[in-house]
Amino acid sequence: MTIRVLIADDQSMVRAGFRMLLAGEKDIEVVAEASNGLEAVAMAARFDPTVILMDIRMPELDGLQATRRILATDNTARILAGAALLVGALGVGLALIVRKT
Repeated sequence: MTIRVLIADDQSMVRAGFRMLLAGEKDIEVVAEASNGLEAVAMAARFDPTVILMDIRMPELDGLQATRRILATDNTARILAGAALLVGALGVGLALIVRKT
């Protein structure tokens, strides 16, 4: 089974870094990238990823609100978040929090 990944982060270097780290894995495919929360919601609906790497602090719509919207329509999504702002993150349905530093 291939793990389909959506990378959602407003920093292009972070997205590129995750993509590079995951590129060498034979059972992982990065299916989309989003630079803000609204794009993340749209890309999640369009590409049906198995896992979403979600930043918390993003423009347009933050990662917590994006997580709520995604899980409202797809409760099978596994969303992993990376950010210093952790308050309320697990309460909206995030599966894991990863520090970027």
